[in-house]
Amino acid sequence: IKYTDTMLPVLQKAGFNTIYFDSNVNPALVTEAAELGMWIVPELRVMNDERVALSPEEITKQVQRYADNDAVLFRRLSGIFSFEQAPLVDRATQVARGADPGHPIAADVWDGMMPYSRSVNMVGVYRFPLMTTLELPKYREWLEARRKLANPGVFTWTWIQTHLPDWYSELLYNQNAQAEFKEPVGPQPEQIRLLAYSALASGCRGLGYWSDRFLADSHQGRDRLLACALLNQEMDMMEQMLVTAEESPQWIDTSVTDVKAA
Repeated sequence: IKYTDTMLPVLQKAGFNTIYFDSNVNPALVTEAAELGMWIVPELRVMNDERVALSPEEITKQVQRYADNDAVLFRRLSGIFSFEQAPLVDRATQVARGADPGHPIAADVWDGMMPYSRSVNMVGVYRFPLMTTLELPKYREWLEARRKLANPGVFTWTWIQTHLPDWYSELLYNQNAQAEFKEPVGPQPEQIRLLAYSALASGCRGLGYWSDRFLADSHQGRDRLLACALLNQEMDMMEQMLVTAEESPQWIDTSVTDVKAA
């Protein structure tokens, strides 16, 4: 889960096993997460705020910051990347591996699945369909298409939308989505469940929840938090089936026209 401001013990009790921190995180929070038995995913920046590539020395310095932390699970490149940035990412990942060859590197990719699946270990593909005109069956097809565009067998994962888009919040509630809400707001718990199930059944090997802020009381998020906790328990129960499946998922029709099974 992407850390914003929910207390770490709350997330740990809800069954989240890994916390993604950005580069500005307070080191005390990283220590607390590790002491709670959670995995850590630190952000690795390859470009500055002006979208200029960082030097190998700057990348190495970031990697060395957590090189001795046993709680680090993998490193995630900051941002979402297009095909044109593939050579830049390839050079940056080579530098990062030279500084720390023991941890995988993940990146969120919009297009250019083939070159990215050669240079990073874990390819993230995502978009946020809720509150848009993209229906969930089409979202499922989009996830499947992205996986098939990558190298066969590459580890693909996705983010699960737990939040309102900023434009939607400002349009409907006349306030920024980061602000506190006095009334229940979306997404609905059932929508989060459908997103998670669609992602798993489309072949994603990992799920990340985009923001813990919308699971907090400040955003009326207790029902969504409980839904995520239940999903985490269900994935624990199904873990052996999910991680040992070798064949690609196949979607089939059911006796109900609008329902498919994987």
